[in-house]
Amino acid sequence: MLDGEALQLPPTAAANGLRAAGVLPAIAQVLRQHLGHVRPVPERPTDPPLFANAWGRPLTRFGVRYLLRKHVTAASHTAVSLRKKRIRPHSIRH
Repeated sequence: MLDGEALQLPPTAAANGLRAAGVLPAIAQVLRQHLGHVRPVPERPTDPPLFANAWGRPLTRFGVRYLLRKHVTAASHTAVSLRKKRIRPHSIRH
């Protein structure tokens, strides 16, 4: 959920409360627009996931890995250098 200029993340197994991450106003605006197009999850109609799969459910780590592999494979047809690289979801963070 976006609250003002901070992105509120739901509690995880490691954290017992909400975590806030400051974002630039332009990024907050893009995220609000994105959330306006996400289909709501039946269990949480007012709080859709930031990244959803084809069924509107939260995107899992397995879904991220599948999408990354799919697009890296497609891109490697034109960018030959990608064929020799090991691109994993963690690589996106850096």
